[in-house]
Amino acid sequence: MQERRVTIRPKPFRSFRGRTYVDAVSPESAPIVARLGLGVLIIPQKPWEMTVKELGAYRAHYREYNGCDAPPPIVASFVACHTGRSPPTSPATASIASCLQLYGTPEQVYERIREYQRLAGSDTVIGIFSYGGMPHDDTRRNMKLFAERVLARLKADAS
Repeated sequence: MQERRVTIRPKPFRSFRGRTYVDAVSPESAPIVARLGLGVLIIPQKPWEMTVKELGAYRAHYREYNGCDAPPPIVASFVACHTGRSPPTSPATASIASCLQLYGTPEQVYERIREYQRLAGSDTVIGIFSYGGMPHDDTRRNMKLFAERVLARLKADAS
């Protein structure tokens, strides 16, 4: 039986090259990801010195395989934004403070985002505001404070 070719409608407005990301930048995966023309999604989980080094190797492979620069990476992070009086109450919150996620006062979260963007050469950050069984009221407070005090500042920087 002969297979019939199907046309996708609507057709993509352009190739997925440079618009498809994967969470992998280990020394073993960098050449594979680069050869496939994929961008890198970074979820901070190891020291930034190591991430920066691995990004450099990925970018070199990308240029070698594709003849152009890799797309800027995207950074995705849990966010715990609070005024200092009432941090989000979640079992995961305690561990966030000891790792590489975005946590603290709006000023601290803003500074950490800018640092991550600088280190990664990234222009995009994805915030994850609800995690670890966090109560909905805490999630709303977290998002609202971030939107009012951090996002507003980031938008002002971009204009």
